[in-house]
Amino acid sequence: TYSFDAIGGTGLPNIKSAAVSKIKDYTYNGKAKTPAVTVKYENKTLAKGKDYTVSYSKNKGVGKATVIIKGIGSYEGTKTVTFKINPKSTSIKQVTAKSNKATISWKKVAGTTKYQVRYKVNGAKKWTVKNVSANNASVTINKLKKNKKYSFQVRTYKTVSNVKYYSDWSKTKTARIK
Repeated sequence: TYSFDAIGGTGLPNIKSAAVSKIKDYTYNGKAKTPAVTVKYENKTLAKGKDYTVSYSKNKGVGKATVIIKGIGSYEGTKTVTFKINPKSTSIKQVTAKSNKATISWKKVAGTTKYQVRYKVNGAKKWTVKNVSANNASVTINKLKKNKKYSFQVRTYKTVSNVKYYSDWSKTKTARIK
């Protein structure tokens, strides 16, 4: 027996009502992402190739990628699920501390819209975030407190269809301001 909502035009169960396993986010590397999915219909795990087929769309570049699950055999209909492909992360090359300021430099990442640098006095909970043009691979932060130790991190982001996709934050580098 099938619920009325799950019946398609041919009387077959519609894959649109199926549950699909969560898909993790990926990091861009220039290669197409083809995550495996588990599809369940009314607590029954369906078989790929027998009950459904899987195809992908926009699954190579940074942004929102789509998995298309199409019912076959005893199932009909289509279900789409999405996952994110985030930009590559970067790493801090150097932090140079001077009088009341610090200059942070990092490795450039091609295809980045902007970088974000965040910093805080060690022990503080709140980070201050500064956006930096993709043309730059360093930034100087002024008005820092003398004789205080600061933590710094950097990440990339890319805007695709007005949505920002962020890399992971880099490893933390610290410096004492002179």
